[in-house]
Amino acid sequence: MTVLPIDQLPRFDGEVDNTLEVPGKRAPLVLGNKNFADVTDTVTSITLHKTPRAWYVAFVLALGRHVLILGRTARRFQAEVSPIAEEIAREGARASEHADRLGRTRRTGRS
Repeated sequence: MTVLPIDQLPRFDGEVDNTLEVPGKRAPLVLGNKNFADVTDTVTSITLHKTPRAWYVAFVLALGRHVLILGRTARRFQAEVSPIAEEIAREGARASEHADRLGRTRRTGRS
């Protein structure tokens, strides 16, 4: 696609027709007529520079927040599951006592 100066664009009914392409002219890569090296430098400069301290501070704050949320979630999970686990343990103990009584009555022959 070609970029032409505004005064060279064709007009249709008084409006500028900006859909024209000129095959002989090559459009610039980025506004300001940058070349491939300039574009590469602009794109990679983000990752090639040293990480700023503010990023580390924000990362530690976000990590701390996630640890707090995880702790609260684990505590709530324990609060929800604990009564169910206690009930299962009680029922298991009751079933074990019942099985022991059944075993004793069969050994002694009493009902």
